[in-house]
Amino acid sequence: MRDFKYPKSFPNKEEELFLKLLLSSDNDFLFLWNKWKANIIFEEINYATLKLLPLLYARLKNFDINDDIKGRIKGTYKLIWYGNQFVLNSTKNLIYLLNKENIPVILLKGVALINNVYKDSGVRFVGDADILIDPKNIKRVIEVMTKNNWRYSDSSSFYANRFLNIFSNKVDKEIHFIDNRDVTIDLHWSLFPFIFKENKEHPMSYGEVIKHAIDCDMNGAKYKMPCMEDMIIHIVIHGAERSSFRALRWVVDVAYIIREKSIDWNFLLKRIKEFGVPVELNVAFSYLLNNNFVSIPESFIENLQNIPMSDTEIKEYYRKANTIEKSLFGTLPYLWTRYWRYDKKGSIFTSWYYFIDYICQSWGITKKRRIPLFIFEKYQKRIKMLLHK
Repeated sequence: MRDFKYPKSFPNKEEELFLKLLLSSDNDFLFLWNKWKANIIFEEINYATLKLLPLLYARLKNFDINDDIKGRIKGTYKLIWYGNQFVLNSTKNLIYLLNKENIPVILLKGVALINNVYKDSGVRFVGDADILIDPKNIKRVIEVMTKNNWRYSDSSSFYANRFLNIFSNKVDKEIHFIDNRDVTIDLHWSLFPFIFKENKEHPMSYGEVIKHAIDCDMNGAKYKMPCMEDMIIHIVIHGAERSSFRALRWVVDVAYIIREKSIDWNFLLKRIKEFGVPVELNVAFSYLLNNNFVSIPESFIENLQNIPMSDTEIKEYYRKANTIEKSLFGTLPYLWTRYWRYDKKGSIFTSWYYFIDYICQSWGITKKRRIPLFIFEKYQKRIKMLLHK
């Protein structure tokens, strides 16, 4: 397979060794276990690796290993198992509520994978639950959640205002809610933000995903999850997104899906073309194959490489995947670009006035005179961080 340069968001060499340990065969496990132990200081394990330690414990249970590190890893497994119970229970209760309202729910990523791929609620850390809802039902879902002790994660009034009309909201794709046990639910109406191309929603939409979604059950709570091919695409794209730390879980999630489930490789190829994500999937599968994390049919890889990829698409992929630190200006550069390319109103003299209206609508500012308060609330933390660097 063609070798791609891997972006900064991908695992580094130390993290790759850990991933090889997690995904190794039983014959190679003990060698890689000793090699990994010799190269780490347990107290200095980074956050992304720490979240995968429970899966390592699941592997360790199959071997006659007794040492202090195994005991500490077991403790991590128990801690994450305990925390996951709250997330799973809150998710189940919310699904019950939405079932009563006849509102379909698609579970994404972690919770769906725990129930249908890993089948052990302790091996995969889930800090929150992600659910995808038909955009037409968002207002009803918000009403149900707020009436049942769910609150917005951001207490600012500006945050709530942003979702008064989601169909004109081209910045957000989700709302964050918290319940009385501090469990977070990310309520999505779109898997990805609007894209610049033709100023339209990403083609991997709710309507497309639900066409092939799988019916599932969580102790009587009925929900759907994306088909395994769509799940792979969604996980891979998020795995390459910019982040303050490398998200290692996408590697393990994709590997486990391929190992545990039957994949229709022709359908996966079809979906990659439909959703316009050949760059993301080429880079990801190149990485997975080069590190021997998965076994993939050669015909699929050959066909994947033959999907046309423009220089613009490739450059845009690396731009996003290599941008790690958040901008001090938040979404302002994104809004600036979008407005002047696609949403500009008025003449050369009045377009600036309409731009102010545009950012107010995007940020949930109902009156222009409240802009200074918004700036103060939104950016005080970022300014403090900048001054203390």
